[in-house]
This record gives sequence, structure tokens and C-alpha cells, in this order.
Amino acid sequence: MRKVILAVSLIFFLTTLAIAGVNLKNEDSQSYDIKVHQGSTTSTSINGGTTANDRCSGDCKIEIVGGDSIEAKNGETVIIKNGKLSIKK
Repeated sequence: MRKVILAVSLIFFLTTLAIAGVNLKNEDSQSYDIKVHQGSTTSTSINGGTTANDRCSGDCKIEIVGGDSIEAKNGETVIIKNGKLSIKK
């Protein structure tokens, strides 16, 4: 029984990772206009001090309009700090 529970828990965890999108966290106080490139391009914005979950559902490119850009993978969080993009370690 213990092995069954462990197996079900592992499957649930892996499924959750597979459907997790890319999150975007703005650690700056200012807002930014953002473009998300994933096949097509979506324009949006993010306010200072906020997090936007599931900006894309898979690998994509996040771009600050007129600034930095970065490639991100499913389940990662992209951080904006001092106007620069990075992946949360």
C-alpha cells in the first residue's frame, strides 16, 4: 500500500510540473510593458511588486518592450529586477 501511495504522489507531482506555465515576477517598483513570444506574440503589462502566473504554457520568450528578453521553460519563474530579466534559481 505504501508503494502505491508513493507512486500516485510521484505521478501527481510530475503531472503538476508538466502543466505548470512560466511565471513572471516584477521585483521593481515600476510597471513594464511585456511581450510574450510563443508561436504568436501577446502584449501585456506587469505592475511593480506583482507576480503574473502562467504567462505562457510551455517554452517561450519573455521581452520587456524596448529592453531585455529571455527564454523560459515550463515551470520557471522569470524575475524582473533593475529592469533586467533573469530566471529564478
